Amino acid sequence: MGLSIDDNQITSDDSPHSAHYWRALDDGTSGWRCTWLDRNLTRDQAVKAMKLADTVAIQDLLAESLDVWALIEAEAGDLGLTGADAVARIAEATIDQAAADMGGEPKAGQ
Repeated sequence: MGLSIDDNQITSDDSPHSAHYWRALDDGTSGWRCTWLDRNLTRDQAVKAMKLADTVAIQDLLAESLDVWALIEAEAGDLGLTGADAVARIAEATIDQAAADMGGEPKAGQ
């Protein structure tokens, strides 16, 4: 898994997803947003969200051991999700991103 983390973004070598730091100009609020999880996150939560996206991108989840699923459940739980919900959200966002990159309409999660 290859995550690149700096003060403003988190990107992956293995997943099309990313997380970005934002700051509102009007009231000074700030946080992180991840492309597959539509809510405000802390930096630690953004890193966990990106680790999940990386894991889903590189693993054959149907053939993986319970250890990988335990990791997914733990990371997802820290985000208030189940492992299955996190995997579904990541997959839907990946399909939507691929459709947008090809100039099409999003199909998943319509």
